[in-house]
Amino acid sequence: MASSLIVRLPVDEYRSHPIPFVNQDSSRPKVGSCYVAVEALPTELRDWLEVNPRAPSLKKGSDELKGPVATAIVETLMEKPDMMALMNNGITILVEKAEHVKSAGGKGELTLTLSDKAQHGVPNGAHTLSAIFQTSEDPDRPDPWNAMVRLHIFEGLEKDVIPAMAEGLNRSLQVDDKSLENLRGLFDKIKNQMDGKAGHDQIAYFQGDPKPVDVQYLLSLMVALNLTVFPDRKTHPNTYFGQTGKVLDKFAEDQTGPTPVQSFDIMLPKLQEILKLADEVQRRGVKLLPRLKVKTANAKNTGRVASVAHKQREAYFAGGQIDGFFPVGWLFPMISAFRANISKSDWDNGLFKWIRDPMVVLDATIDEMCDIIKEEHISNKEKPAEVGKKPAAYRLCYGVLAQEVSI
Repeated sequence: MASSLIVRLPVDEYRSHPIPFVNQDSSRPKVGSCYVAVEALPTELRDWLEVNPRAPSLKKGSDELKGPVATAIVETLMEKPDMMALMNNGITILVEKAEHVKSAGGKGELTLTLSDKAQHGVPNGAHTLSAIFQTSEDPDRPDPWNAMVRLHIFEGLEKDVIPAMAEGLNRSLQVDDKSLENLRGLFDKIKNQMDGKAGHDQIAYFQGDPKPVDVQYLLSLMVALNLTVFPDRKTHPNTYFGQTGKVLDKFAEDQTGPTPVQSFDIMLPKLQEILKLADEVQRRGVKLLPRLKVKTANAKNTGRVASVAHKQREAYFAGGQIDGFFPVGWLFPMISAFRANISKSDWDNGLFKWIRDPMVVLDATIDEMCDIIKEEHISNKEKPAEVGKKPAAYRLCYGVLAQEVSI
């Protein structure tokens, strides 16, 4: 492990100024700021976290990040990389020396020197740094990957001020979109509707809530079945798959936009039933596709759907267990197909009514839909996310449901 590190970063601009009121015997330290492409950050910075009091948490037996903060950062890097510079607080780096040299055309290079791991490194932003490195190794990450992150460079701080600084910085967390919407009260209707129903106590409505089901999962299912947004077989919700920010924007617009439609309200009486249906699709799908190879969310290693590595998880809304991992890239084409089982005439009158019992329809169609998912999974090089992003599986599954309902 290297005892010192020199980092050279291409930066367009770098601004630095003295730090006031720092009681040091040596010369006054400085703080600088710049934006860099996330791909420019060297992985060697992983070894410079001794100055950080809150190391990133990893899932047992892997180097995969866990926790809502890290997950939210990964989602930004994967789904909205161009917004990373605005949605993330950035990374703080303590250095012995920072030198910025401009070159022709306004470009420049920032050289950082780190020489003492007890004094230099990353006291804040380790979750961001780890999320960047994890996402950089994901073969499904965007290409090009237009993500930038802000660096806060502290130069020349003495050791005795670093613990207090690191402790203060790590008391703050990013506030994500769903937490802001929760503060505005937009989720109150969902909370009230789910109150007392199976799984109501498993839903996380704000960042840092350790409950296992993100409210944005509920919103995504509601978009997938929303006849106002997707009224027929001509358009499908693949354009919303994995786009949690886009889903949240649609929900907020629906509820509070200039001309609120409130189509989500039509679905609220059936919300728990929709969540139960999604659990059942996953439970039965795992049994029908047990040997397909998949990768769990944010993981680098693959395994079979029903392998020991993927284990059981609770079916929070349907009850019982789901004996494996069923990717959301498979789930959403199958769930959205149930739009064909919703009465359009009732919907137009503000009511959500199934044409036939959805569980009976699921019994009749699950085998055929799983065959479709299997073919699409193989044709998309065993990447479930690609199945969810492309319209083919949605069209085919919708056709199966439409034919069954018309019988």
